[in-house]
Amino acid sequence: MRTNYRLLFILCLFCIFFFFLNGTSLADETFHFYHGANFFSYPVRVSENYRAYDFLDDLNDSASVSSIQRYNRDTGEFETCFWNEGGPAGVNFPITNTEGYIVNVEGDSFDFAFPGTRVCDTVDLKKGFNLAIFPCAPSDYSSFQLMEDIGIEYIASIKIYDNSTDTMLETYWDGGNPSGDNFPIVHGFCYIVKMTADSTWSPPEFPSMPCNLTAYPGNSMVVLTWNEATPGIRGFNIYRSTTQGSDYTKINHFLLSDNSFTDSDVENGVTYYYRVTSVNNYGQESEYSTEVNATPSYAGPTTVDSDITTDTNWHLSHSPYIVTTSIEVSSGTTLTIEPGVEVRFDTGSFDIRGNLIAEGTCSNPVVFKSNNQTPAFGDWTGLRFIGSGSGSSKLLHCVIQHARTGIYCEDSSPEIAYCEILGEKDSGNFNSYGIQLLRSNSYIHHCIIAHFNNSSSYTERAIYMQESSPTIEHNHIYDNEYGIEMYYG
Repeated sequence: MRTNYRLLFILCLFCIFFFFLNGTSLADETFHFYHGANFFSYPVRVSENYRAYDFLDDLNDSASVSSIQRYNRDTGEFETCFWNEGGPAGVNFPITNTEGYIVNVEGDSFDFAFPGTRVCDTVDLKKGFNLAIFPCAPSDYSSFQLMEDIGIEYIASIKIYDNSTDTMLETYWDGGNPSGDNFPIVHGFCYIVKMTADSTWSPPEFPSMPCNLTAYPGNSMVVLTWNEATPGIRGFNIYRSTTQGSDYTKINHFLLSDNSFTDSDVENGVTYYYRVTSVNNYGQESEYSTEVNATPSYAGPTTVDSDITTDTNWHLSHSPYIVTTSIEVSSGTTLTIEPGVEVRFDTGSFDIRGNLIAEGTCSNPVVFKSNNQTPAFGDWTGLRFIGSGSGSSKLLHCVIQHARTGIYCEDSSPEIAYCEILGEKDSGNFNSYGIQLLRSNSYIHHCIIAHFNNSSSYTERAIYMQESSPTIEHNHIYDNEYGIEMYYG
């Protein structure tokens, strides 16, 4: 039964910690004091000149606390402030955010709220005995991790009092590895730590909030994209509201690993407000990102039958875009296409003499395809980058289908990344290429180029280049007549 009690105590510690974690920095921190000894650290910033008498008075306003103890590092002895005949007595030591205390409750268990903000400072650990605190410890931080972080050359053991069994849980070294009880390290608690040398411990830095959050409204959907501001992020949380600046609710059930999210639980005509947070490997959550909003609607399809001569955005809410003839993006002009947009071609080619920025996401790619009810390979010519040599064009997370040549680059070097360029096996009586390069230095990476494989006498290549020096890496090229061919390159 003792082992079960220990497990129950460890689970209780985790529950208490999550209660702490879910409050904001400005909310009360609530600590549950059990009957008996409580290993405690002051969970919020202590008021100036706050001392043991003040603390004992405050606690006994609503409870029955017999004493508060602290370990004096200078003398190597415990000091005690105790309740005597209706008032505090004993040593009136200072209450600080740098050390732990043992609070002895004579009466029933009780909850006590501490208003204020947390203090997440570095902790000094001295050789020998420490009644140590570990403020702002992450949500899944354990005594095993703490031992490893401090190091075997500095720390010998760490203990926590188990109220349920009136025993100590202990973590120690065994064969160079942490062993014994693996219990949570919790903000608001203190621990008996035996050090073999002086050292310090600092709480992990909270992750930075995501940046560049953008919302793209569509038909009964909103696509969100953002950038990761801190390396080593475990995932992201999405918060949504229909009220600007307040009443946010988390809408993802699990941490998101991608830098994009599609919210399909929305109604057209309603404005939604969004914020995103980062969560690091310790479970710490960042502050909210800046707020963005979007109003989903349906305005498509949109017919395109003329050249693009001014800077233009193609919006998700106006998708699909139906291109009825050959068109071009004129020199000096930029066309930007939002994630999730479909561009469908009746026929012809799409010439880019200016710049094309088509940046989809993993779950919401930009799609270029045939508009025919029964699409066939070769229904349209493809994307043709001609003379836009600045290299500022980008195709990221795009899908290109049914084109004779998916992407043609002449004196132009767009970045082509995370794209799917698909042919159709044993179809088409013409030469076809996934990507064809002429005097191009494009950066082509993390793409899938497949099915340019015709049993006829026509030429089919995944990538064909002439007089070009592209960078090609991390691509999946398969089921093609030839993979990569260079001619006079």
